[in-house]
Amino acid sequence: MAAVENTVPVIPNGSSVATRSGTFSDDLRRAIDYLAADAASVAASPEIAQHSNIGIVMVSISYVEALLNETIQREFRKASKGGGLRKVLEEAIQNEKNLKLKRKWNILHDHDLARVRWDNGTAPFEQFVEVQELRSALIHCGSRLPDAARIRPALQSLAYRLLIEPDRNSCDGETWVYSFVRAPALAGHIRSVLDAIKLRLAK
Repeated sequence: MAAVENTVPVIPNGSSVATRSGTFSDDLRRAIDYLAADAASVAASPEIAQHSNIGIVMVSISYVEALLNETIQREFRKASKGGGLRKVLEEAIQNEKNLKLKRKWNILHDHDLARVRWDNGTAPFEQFVEVQELRSALIHCGSRLPDAARIRPALQSLAYRLLIEPDRNSCDGETWVYSFVRAPALAGHIRSVLDAIKLRLAK
């Protein structure tokens, strides 16, 4: 496998990868903010607001991944040639598609590039895992799993925060999933989780 070069490669449209990836997380965050504004503008019609909220759930996962990829790439370019940090970050870049978000984050943390370790049991990571669970539930909401009539246990805490009854069992899987994306507080909750995650990345 070829080593990662110090020079920044150029993509076909003439923009550098650094220029493109350096703004991609910002673009994704702006998209989330626009979707949140759309959801708020039709809050009186939850069945319409749900479309924007579905987008927020989906894009939020990509936002965190882009944020981590950009941080790894930026720190790689700053790292001294031949240094241990540079080698670790080079390997992370080469394996970028295979590394889970938690692993990418903890690589940064282990080298003082993130303020705290990713722990699924502590905020804001616990809340982000809930967003991941909601995304998965939305993608598979038509699968009619045996427990489709109940909200997933991993989402019960989020249900309480969004004022959704977590024990309802008279509906099918699609209904309980959509009760989340119709919740007025969902967009603001996800945005606050993303803000908290970004703040925990070292500058």
